[in-house]
This record gives sequence, structure tokens and C-alpha cells, in this order.
Amino acid sequence: MLKKTYRLLIEQIHRLSGLLPAQTRVFFLCLALVLSVFQIFRLAFLILHWNIFTGDTPSDILISFLIGVRFDLHIALVIMGLFFLLLHIPGGWKKHSILSQTLLWIPVPIFLLSFALMLIDLHYYSEAGRHLAQEIFLATGNIDDFTSSMLMIAQYRWSILFYAVLAPVFIYIWRWATRPARFRKESPGFIRETIVLVGFFLFFGLGVRGTLEPKPLKTGHAFSQGKVELGHLALNAVFTVARTLVSGEGEVINYYPVGDAIETVRDLLDIDQKFPVSDKFPVFRHHDPANNGTSGKKPNIVLIVMESWGGKFIGAMGAPVKATPVFDDLAQSGLLFTDFYANGRRSQEAMAAIIMGVPLFSDMDIFTSGLEQNNYRGLGRIFAEQGYETVFMHGGKVGTLGLNGFAKIAGFARYIGMEDLDLKPDDYDGAWGVYDHAMAGHVNDELRSLREPFFLLWFTLSSHEPFRIPDGFPRIQSNGTREGKMYNALHYSDYSLGEFFKKARVEGYFENTVFILVGDHSAGKNLVTPRERHQVPLLVYSPDRFEPGRVTKVGSQMDLIPTIMDVAGIPGDHHSFGNSMFGDGRRYAFVNLGSIYGWLQKDRVLTVNTDGSSPMLYDYNTNRPVKGDPSQQLKEILSFVQVSKTLIRDNRLAPMTGTPQPITGGK
Repeated sequence: MLKKTYRLLIEQIHRLSGLLPAQTRVFFLCLALVLSVFQIFRLAFLILHWNIFTGDTPSDILISFLIGVRFDLHIALVIMGLFFLLLHIPGGWKKHSILSQTLLWIPVPIFLLSFALMLIDLHYYSEAGRHLAQEIFLATGNIDDFTSSMLMIAQYRWSILFYAVLAPVFIYIWRWATRPARFRKESPGFIRETIVLVGFFLFFGLGVRGTLEPKPLKTGHAFSQGKVELGHLALNAVFTVARTLVSGEGEVINYYPVGDAIETVRDLLDIDQKFPVSDKFPVFRHHDPANNGTSGKKPNIVLIVMESWGGKFIGAMGAPVKATPVFDDLAQSGLLFTDFYANGRRSQEAMAAIIMGVPLFSDMDIFTSGLEQNNYRGLGRIFAEQGYETVFMHGGKVGTLGLNGFAKIAGFARYIGMEDLDLKPDDYDGAWGVYDHAMAGHVNDELRSLREPFFLLWFTLSSHEPFRIPDGFPRIQSNGTREGKMYNALHYSDYSLGEFFKKARVEGYFENTVFILVGDHSAGKNLVTPRERHQVPLLVYSPDRFEPGRVTKVGSQMDLIPTIMDVAGIPGDHHSFGNSMFGDGRRYAFVNLGSIYGWLQKDRVLTVNTDGSSPMLYDYNTNRPVKGDPSQQLKEILSFVQVSKTLIRDNRLAPMTGTPQPITGGK
């Protein structure tokens, strides 16, 4: 009976495949071959680096293999899809045409080169702890480095033997799958070929995008399981290299000798020589919490990142338009940091700084390049290791800004986006995501359900362009101008904040929770000075734990990781390029102004071109040039840029094991 059922199934499959033109059947044969080879390399990667997967379950590993198919399919279609799309153009020209065979064989050398790249990557990962990405520029830009890399691979004789077997077997099977006889046996007809052409085009487009989310497949999608090693298993080196080639090189300028630059940065971060930091991870360090008033039971942490909340527009920070009465009232009972700065002007830059403690550069965007696969110790991971339940919530569509993947990389156990919520028809703003007032209720519901202690990050959105707010909500300015819309959206976002706290104050979790509110970046016109462009509010609200007050220490979003660790009273290892706002460390703020960098300290602002030229010193408040020797500030900011870019590019922020390696020698 079983044998008969199997025979019938095979017959049905054969009959259905007969409905497809030969070029389609050949395509799926070739695609299956390519995907099989990619999975063989993934299996080899698993075996070769088995020691880092010992804590993962078989189901976790299987899911990584399945996730990896998305990346393999993307690469396969990028290499071969266009040629097969041309082969689906209706007509009998494919039966005897040399052109058709040429189209079939063009992808083969590209695939063979890709397999060689993945073979090199198997060994490279053992040294670098990530797949090839930015390193492709280093290898191809220096003939000596490239030659050394090839010699290194040459010592792995089994690898050369493996490739020597793989390549001819691949060619043989490809030749069998694409033999001309497959095209000579049929005449499917113009109509059927046209229908199949449309279907193939849709499949090709979806496969290359790799996702139905607003933005196409990114490296971050590989890390949906929240573990670095499983994300690496899902990725393939061809994808990470391709993403790097598209996103750019990420050049690092060595403004100073490497050792001098590292020493300057370690001094900024107050890393003394007593702590055993290795040369490879010079900013990775242990943090013991400051005496901040917390004791006994670990407090819950709710971090609210306020979209486009620039300090210039906040009433509690001196704005003439009273658009934020709720926040202003909270500030009266909380600890308000008035000289706090966003490190950039985009949400991605804010998130990199807030939850990773690192700066973001235009040519080194960890949201969209192979740098996503680095070993980061984000806020989610740090707090999860201390027994916290961790959640990242954003009212945007899943995939917006790549936050879902980035949250996983940062170690958050769960990401909740718009599609994950039970929404009413009028909760959606029709453009950007869930209205803030509706999101406030969902955040409170989630907090009520969490096991304590918990760490929840809520990233708001209604104060982002196009500044849509619900119909009927009162406007405080004319809605006819962009500035008026911005103020109205800011006022509505503030109202939503009030709705959240109304709900939170009657919940059981409220008494044991510290609320931290921070702007992600500024918005609006007429922002001239670095202070205006980057100043954002930071408020720590927990009247029972922290005395109300205003703090004028200079700080930035990169200070938040050690600051929040102090707020919670937890120790841990991190690689943040900042110091706790509760400590006595050096005070500075690095801001990325695009074509120039800014360095804010006390009453001075230094600006310098990205090539290190034309430093200018300004008065902090008047923005007028001042006389003085900027050499010390110049060395600090350029060393900061040099070291941060180098460590991000080379995956030297933290070891994968999470523990520092011993010092091996001088810098």
C-alpha cells in the first residue's frame, strides 16, 4: 500500500512538472543544486566551529539552517535569476540557440568563485569571529595582504581537496540539468510561456528581496533567534561580502599612531591599567554600579525613547512654546540632565548609541552592512544576564528601520511591532505606524504581564514626520506649516506620555520601576549650532529612589549603558564609548554632523573636518569662535573616531565568550 502511494505521488509530481516549460524545470533543478551546496558549506561551518554551538539545542540549529535558506536563495537568484528570466521570454529560440546555452552557463564561474569565497570564510571565521565583510577591501586593496591570505588558505590541504572535488561535481550536475535535449522535446506555446514568465518574475523579485517587510533582506534578519552564533550560522559569506560592496568600505583614517589613539580613548573612558583588558579589545571592561540609592530588590527599568524630541522644543529645557506639559511636570519630580546630546540626527544613530554604546558613521552603518554580525554587548544582553526579562516595543511595521533585527542583536528576548498587536481600525496612522496614545495602552498591558525584574524599551513614533496625529486632537499651532505640524505632533506625543503614566501609576509594577526618558534626535528648522542640532532631554524618573534635580554634566547617548546599569544597581561587562552620568568620569559628547565631527566639553565646542583638518573652537552658548589651543580636544575627538571605527570594523568591541582576554603585550 505504501509503495503504491509513493508511486502515485511521484506520478502526480511528474505530471504537474510537465505543465511547466523546460526552462522552468531546468531553473528549479539548478536552484536545488546551488542551495544544496550552500547548505553543505553551512554544515561544514557548524562542524568546524562546533565548540561555540554547544549551548544551543538541535531545534535552534535547525531553525538557523532554515533561516539561512533565505540568504542562500537571495544570493542564488542574484547570480542566476536574471539569466533564467531572459530564458523565460516566449519563443522557440531556446531549442537550438547558442545564446540559450550561453545564458545557462554564465552563472557557473560566478558560483565557483562564490564557493571559493565561502571556503576561505570557513577559516577566516576561526580568526575573526565573524564572516568576511569589510575585510574584502583590506584583502583586495593590498596585494601583500591578499597574497598572505591565499598562502594562509593554502596550508589547509583538506580544504583544497574539498574544493577540487566539489567544483567538478557541481559542473557535472549543472551540465546534466541544463543539457540541450531538455529544450528540444516540447513546444509549450506562447500563452503558457507568458503566464509562467509573469510567475517567474514575481518569484524572482520576492526571492531577491528576501522578505515582505518594507525594506529588503538585511544581515540583521539572521539574528532573529537572539544569539550571535546562530545568526552567524544562518548567514553565508557571499551575502555579507555583497552587502559590504554595496554599502561601502568604511575607511579608517589613522590620525595618530594606534597605541597613542587607544591610550587617549582609554583615558577618556577612565579605563585604568589594573583592569585586564587585552590589546584586541581595548574598551571592553567591567562596570560596578555606583552608589545610586538602589538596594535590595532589583528595580524594573522602562526606557522610553522619544522620537524627534529635541531639547530646543522641550518646555522644561527652556522652550518658549509649552508643547510638553506632561514631560515638564515629570521633570519637576525627576532627575533632568540638561546638557545631554544625541550622537547623530537619525534614529539609527540614536539606537546604535543608546542600546550598543557605539557611534554610527555614514560609511560604517551597522544596521545595513556585515557589521551587524559583530559581537555586541547591547542593553538587552547585559540585563538578561542579570535575570531581567527584556522586551523592545515599537509601533512601526515590523522591519521598520531594521529595528526588529537590531533589537535581537542587542540581546532583547522579544521585539513587538505593529503586526504583533491587536489593533483597532483607528489605531494606525496610515503612514508610519501605531498612534502613540494607542501604543501607550499596549505598552502598559505588556508591562503588566511581565515577570519582574524586567527591562522594556519603548520607542515612540508619532512625533516623526509626517507628524500625523489623530483627528480631533487639539492643535497648539497652525497645521499649515512644517514647524506647526511638528509642535502639534510633539504636543500629542507628550499627551500620549501622560496617558501612559496614568495607566502605569495604578499598576503593581509602578512602585518598583525606574522610568528613563530620552530623545532620539532633534527635529525642526533653524537648528544652527551643534548644541541646538543635537541637544535632547534625558530624564530619570523614580521619586522614591532619586532626588529631583537638574544636572548640567555634559553627556551623550553613548553614556546610557553604564548610566542605566548604575540606575538598576547591576554589574556587568560592556564596550560603551561613554561613562556613567552618575560617575566622576570624563565628560564629553561626540556628535556626527555629517561632513564634520563635533566635540562638546564644558563651555567649548570643537568642530573638525572628517579628514582631521580645519579644527575650530567655539563658545558653547554663543556659538562664536574663541581663541585657544584646540590640540588636546583635537587629539581626543580624532582618537575617538579612529579607535571606534577600527574596533567596529575589525569586530574588536568584545570577545564572543563575554570575558576579557589576557593582555598579550604593548599596544
